[in-house]
Amino acid sequence: MNKILPFNRIDKINSMLFRELTSLISREPFERTGEIDILLSLTKVETSRDLRYAKVFFTVLPEKYRGDAKRFFNSKCQKWQRIIGKKKTFKYTPRLQFFFDKGQHNAFMVEELLNKIHNV
Repeated sequence: MNKILPFNRIDKINSMLFRELTSLISREPFERTGEIDILLSLTKVETSRDLRYAKVFFTVLPEKYRGDAKRFFNSKCQKWQRIIGKKKTFKYTPRLQFFFDKGQHNAFMVEELLNKIHNV
């Protein structure tokens, strides 16, 4: 029998931050001169218990732009924190920290290896 577990406060905050940041990214898209096929997306948000910090994980395809994506996020970080702070009433507005999601990268690598094995 499946038991549905209730969300705790941090899960709700993570979900809300994820939605807000996804919305903000859609309004200020990441663009590279001469490149049109760049996919930048958020994968998850992990907020600390005291709500002072939020780790935001992202992926970018092609991966050669992960450094550029990190610089893009860091340049928008303070602006987005202010926007979120004005929209939501928290004791503290979490300080956003952006990280490349290595889990997604590792999943792609495993998939490539499996495809190579399958094709041999």
